[in-house]
Amino acid sequence: MDKFEPPSCLRFEGNLSENWQKWHQELELYLTATEDGKSDKINTSILLTCVGKQVKLRLFVIVCLGQFMRHKFFTCKQRDGQSFDEFVTELKKRSAECEFEPLCESLIRDIIICGINDNRLRERLLREPELTLQKTIQIGHAAEETKRHVKELQKEVDGKNFVDTVRRKKFARDEKLLKRISWLR
Repeated sequence: MDKFEPPSCLRFEGNLSENWQKWHQELELYLTATEDGKSDKINTSILLTCVGKQVKLRLFVIVCLGQFMRHKFFTCKQRDGQSFDEFVTELKKRSAECEFEPLCESLIRDIIICGINDNRLRERLLREPELTLQKTIQIGHAAEETKRHVKELQKEVDGKNFVDTVRRKKFARDEKLLKRISWLR
């Protein structure tokens, strides 16, 4: 039997999608023609040998970039002044670059718990049974909204105290003025 020739290297000129489809068909035919119980490891080696240096370089870059993106995702922490929504949005964007399916939602949930600044919220989330990403986001929104309302109320209370203090001082000053005027009479 004649020796079968592997497909030539994948070309990047022209339509890459069409080139890939044609090249992939040639590789499948080659693997089928030379198949005699080869393992997946051998078939993978044949594929990487046939694909060419340009593709191997691109694959290397993709793998390295993927690891870097995963590192950025797993080390993400909520920044000072960053809202809960902004933090969740950032995590969702970072996770999309990491191809975590089907674990994506549970990983985002876990990084939210690990990365939020609010320790009380973290404790609340850790006590929650069967915590989903959706429930985590709902609880986080509620906590952030509660904090915002408390700050507004505190400003109102502080403002009233300030006004009361000013009123008392003005009243005391007016009282002194009245005493001086009555002494003059």
